[in-house]
Amino acid sequence: MPYTIEAEVVEVKADFDPFGNAYVQVTFAYKLEAPANQAVAGVPAQTAVYKHAMHLIVPKTEWRGQYNMWERVLISVSEDGTVQVKKVKVETAQPA
Repeated sequence: MPYTIEAEVVEVKADFDPFGNAYVQVTFAYKLEAPANQAVAGVPAQTAVYKHAMHLIVPKTEWRGQYNMWERVLISVSEDGTVQVKKVKVETAQPA
């Protein structure tokens, strides 16, 4: 049975290795549910708190702007270790 979480893109930045190769690093995290109106570990109440879920490293030559900040995705890890990232389609209300 796969493990699946809903996460958001919380960072998109340039990354490099010691050999001169360039990458784009995408960071995914999921929002922690903090008790309403209660400070958690020194963080003021009503502040969004995120837990790191995964980094995706894409060679700069292959980067086509596949992910944008705050996009929602489903990350699934299957029993054989296969990882799948799927964008969550967000329905927007149409004006009447």
